[in-house]
Amino acid sequence: MKKTMIIALGLALVSCQLFAKNPATLPQKNAKIYVASSDPKAAALGSKTLEKWGYWDVVPDKKDADYIVDYNIKKTWLITFLTPNLRGRACITNAQTGEAVYTSRHANSSMRAISFNHRKTVIKKLNRFLQQEVG
Repeated sequence: MKKTMIIALGLALVSCQLFAKNPATLPQKNAKIYVASSDPKAAALGSKTLEKWGYWDVVPDKKDADYIVDYNIKKTWLITFLTPNLRGRACITNAQTGEAVYTSRHANSSMRAISFNHRKTVIKKLNRFLQQEVG
C-alpha cells in the first residue's frame, strides 16, 4: 500500500513537470517554426493553419527552424458508434537543444460535431490551444 502511494505521488510530480509551461521558453512572435507529424496530411494542414495565423514564420526546412511543432495524431475507435475517432496532441520542442517547451492537452474529433474531416478538427483544436498559450 505504501509503495503504491509513493509511486502515485512520484508519477503525479513527474506529470506536473512534463506539462509545465514556462512563458519565457515558448516561441516568441516571428520565431521560425517547422511543422512535423507522422501523418503528412496533418503536417501540411498544421503548417497551413499556422501560416494563416501569422504569429510565427513557418519554414519548409527543419535546419532553418528555431522550434519544431510536432502533431501526434492517432486513430482510436469509439465502441458505441463503431466509427473512427482521431485524438491528438501538439508538442513544441527547441530545435537547437531538443528540449520540450510545451505539450498541449489532448484534442479529439468529437462525434457530436458534424465533421467529415476529423484530422482538420483535431488540428484546429490543437492550434487553438497553442494560440491560447502563446498570445
